Amino acid sequence: MFLTVSPFVFVAMKTKGFVAPMIGSAVIVMGSAALSNQEWGALYPWTATYFLVQGKLQSTGYPTLLSVSIIILVSAVGFLMTFHHFKKEDLK
Repeated sequence: MFLTVSPFVFVAMKTKGFVAPMIGSAVIVMGSAALSNQEWGALYPWTATYFLVQGKLQSTGYPTLLSVSIIILVSAVGFLMTFHHFKKEDLK
């Protein structure tokens, strides 16, 4: 679950506040709640972690590797964007 937080770190650094990440988090939580009973929730990174922990991922029909890859991709993009922004803006 920690890995899927990295995009919000980027938004917090970019906007220099907590309002935008809080709104984004609320939207993600609502989407996750809506998809928690759907099979294709395994493709939504924030619901996929829930499916992975609860052991529901196999019952969706999607490969575990696909869901884990999506989670890692979202995490890597968030970390890279945050690092690039930090290097560009804060280390002048």
